[in-house]
Amino acid sequence: MKPPAFIPGISLIRILLCLMICLFHWTWWSPAGGGVGVDWFIILSGFLMMFTLKKEKFSASSFYISKFARLWPLLFTAFLLSALLSYKSHFNFNNLASVLIASFGGNQFVYQYTGDNYPLWYMKIEILMVLFFPLVAYGRKYLLLMLALSFVAALACIFFLEPDKQLYTYFPYRLWQFLAGCYAAQLYKKHARFFSWSPAIFACGIGYLLYQTFIGTFLIGEENISMGFLLPDTLIAVLTISSACSLEKFNAPRFVKIPPGVIHLINRASLLTYAIFLMHIPVLNFMQYIWTQYRDGTYSNLFWFFSCLLLIVVGIILHYGIEQPCGKWLSSRLKRSFYLFRNYKDIPRY
Repeated sequence: MKPPAFIPGISLIRILLCLMICLFHWTWWSPAGGGVGVDWFIILSGFLMMFTLKKEKFSASSFYISKFARLWPLLFTAFLLSALLSYKSHFNFNNLASVLIASFGGNQFVYQYTGDNYPLWYMKIEILMVLFFPLVAYGRKYLLLMLALSFVAALACIFFLEPDKQLYTYFPYRLWQFLAGCYAAQLYKKHARFFSWSPAIFACGIGYLLYQTFIGTFLIGEENISMGFLLPDTLIAVLTISSACSLEKFNAPRFVKIPPGVIHLINRASLLTYAIFLMHIPVLNFMQYIWTQYRDGTYSNLFWFFSCLLLIVVGIILHYGIEQPCGKWLSSRLKRSFYLFRNYKDIPRY
């Protein structure tokens, strides 16, 4: 069975996660909002990679090509625009070369060449998850064992690393969350009937996200990197994401009827989340640069309105102007080049 192009529940989750991270970095409203958003994005990545995995066969080359074409054009654009905004007239070719290296996952260049766009550190985690996933796909029979070993490795990181400086952005400490998402998708495929009560679980999960967005607590633990916070947060995430996928398979309560136009809008808005995530800090910095009215350490409501409006416009331009067309073009060219390289010996020569 081919997964649907859009899953409205997943689209809504992506929008809320993007909103959480933007509000956290823009206003520092919720103490746990940014951490929850990052956790759920990691879990969601693992879930969707495994959920869209075909049973018949898996090609690592095709997977890498599709992911590279999907992620890199907009990621390089975000790095370049961030560097231009930071350097302004001091930007030169050496900076461009460093930005190019950073866009391939060179995290050591992020802070040096992209200014204040610190959320881009997450893309290193995303790239490492993409590189790691073929091991999961080929060894899916041992996924539970991988999850257990990665969790033990995360516990070991607590004793050997300084939590306040390294754990939050450390891939071995985050790997178990990615594998938890993969394992949840694997269980969902085998036991979809288990989620017949999914509307209630999904509603509770959405309520949890809204609570963490605007209020926020660390549940158990004092930091968003503690296992006391990550364990329940991960459990809520896998249940909510799995429930979101099963909403269409089971009859929702009669009093819950969402108009098709709203569902279409949610699905389309979710397409902009990647661009908005990458650019929300540069947009805020730009607005602060041109906005002269700043009283008592706060900006007016008009400032935030235009900031949100500009961010949406930038997201639309980048998605439909760069991410979508460049991704399709790059994917087709890479697939063609790989096919020619693989069949080089079979090409007739005259």
